[in-house]
Amino acid sequence: GLACETCGSLYTLPPPASRPNAQEVAAPDQDWLDAMPPHVIQALRQPHLLWQLGAAVVRRRWLRPLAPVLLSPLVALYCRARRLLKKRGVARRRWACSLCRRRARWKCVRCLRSYYCSRQCQNVSWHIVHKHVCYKPIRLWWSVVVYGSALLWAVPGILRDPLMYDLGLLILPCSFLVIGILAGGIATALKKSAIGWDLRG
Repeated sequence: GLACETCGSLYTLPPPASRPNAQEVAAPDQDWLDAMPPHVIQALRQPHLLWQLGAAVVRRRWLRPLAPVLLSPLVALYCRARRLLKKRGVARRRWACSLCRRRARWKCVRCLRSYYCSRQCQNVSWHIVHKHVCYKPIRLWWSVVVYGSALLWAVPGILRDPLMYDLGLLILPCSFLVIGILAGGIATALKKSAIGWDLRG
């Protein structure tokens, strides 16, 4: 048998069937998922909110091509906010696994935005959700086109007074930086206090 890299539990992958029956065709990954370590099964039975949202999106085929385009800026902002909360670089011991929320050990080599505690969590996450939403550089430009068009449609005054709106947009990254610094200070104070509560995950 194999041992999970995170919880140390033993598990065994089932051998491939020579003749798949109708039930296996209907649920080809069921045996594979059932053979995963206990913490992976527990994470799939009680998924966190972000995992539920991602799974709900990729279940709909017509949303799958749009998901990376719409989610890329949000994921990028989330990662930037976490780094502003005193999470410089990878910080493997502090980032949470995208599937089970345990301490992460490495990240997806393509998008660099999804973290995992073990190969088992990474494999399950990839096959169910992550392969549909994994970030690629070309999708960033599609995100710029989509969000830019939506912004021009929602705020037509940008074309009439671009200077005023540009000045307003400059305030956003500044305020984002200030909020990150303040939140980082609060998180550090709570961590060092008697409560010992770590807001940073």
